[in-house]
Amino acid sequence: MKLAKIYGLNQEFKIEEAEIPKIDDDEVLVSVQAAGICGTDLHIQDGEFLNVPGVEKAKMGFPIVMGHEISGIIEKTGNKIQNLSKGDRVVVNPVVTCNNCFYCLSGNKKVCENKHAYGEGAPGGFAQYSKFSGNSVYKIPDKLSFEEAAIMADSLATPFEAMKLLNVGPGDTVALYGIGGLGINAVQIGKLRGAEIIAVDVLDDKLKLAKEFGADHLINAVNEDPIKKIKELTHNRGADKSLEIVGGKKTVELAIGSVRPGGKMGIIGGSNDNFSAGIRQILWNNITIVPCYGDLPTNFTNMVDLLVEGKLNLKKIITHRFPLQDINIAFKTLREKIGNPLRIVILPQE
Repeated sequence: MKLAKIYGLNQEFKIEEAEIPKIDDDEVLVSVQAAGICGTDLHIQDGEFLNVPGVEKAKMGFPIVMGHEISGIIEKTGNKIQNLSKGDRVVVNPVVTCNNCFYCLSGNKKVCENKHAYGEGAPGGFAQYSKFSGNSVYKIPDKLSFEEAAIMADSLATPFEAMKLLNVGPGDTVALYGIGGLGINAVQIGKLRGAEIIAVDVLDDKLKLAKEFGADHLINAVNEDPIKKIKELTHNRGADKSLEIVGGKKTVELAIGSVRPGGKMGIIGGSNDNFSAGIRQILWNNITIVPCYGDLPTNFTNMVDLLVEGKLNLKKIITHRFPLQDINIAFKTLREKIGNPLRIVILPQE
């Protein structure tokens, strides 16, 4: 089989021949049909995960087969697998927890002591075949394409969980900072939950797309002060909720400044940057800052149902597709924003 492996910081991928992985009794072998490229993959390539300030256990190193947005067809199942069979169409939940540490047993799996992710701490989807824990794989219906399923695993799953954590509902005004692939999905999910959406970005093309997906108000942060404009739109109070999807110091600070007293601000975007916020600004305004990292398996069935019912649309945000051998061109396309990419999908079997 063919796979794409990266050997060090800022290096390109090498396309290699390798043996098809052997599976343990509790694993499945998947013929990977689609694997999305996420902004996180660029951070991995840049080495940002090798030393994360304030995080004791960042389990990632080189060389590695990346790719954490994965869908495919089960090729083989281990002896202990009961609910999956050869030929099943599946999506992979990229985050793996041990279910046995202090945090897992206390109900907080997102900070599992032994957590890792496919494409980061274990081989991922930039390969023709890859193996996964049977607990990480979920069946998908024929009506859902492999491309949609792959990017559902993160670019939809992450804002889906974020909207739940922020308790977004009817009557809420939500300011979204960053209208890329995740941002567009946050627009869709917010509207589905009955919220009024304010989309903030620096590119008019992204804002135009946000409008097409239902955003109620558009703010180009190059042309106007987002905080001032959001207050104008909300009777000088501020948004009920805000969500930062870029991972930048400035956008986090703007998102905090955009919420009303008693409001909630969520962070999806990741980086190693620090941000500043006034202590009394947070204290006296009673602002809640919510980390929105990762997803829960319980959301997968709901997301699949909404996609099949046509209530969420991922087809329109898949802007580029590349075969595995062109993965370096695909990464360059995302990094340099060539052709205004939203979500890029690698097709390993082509």
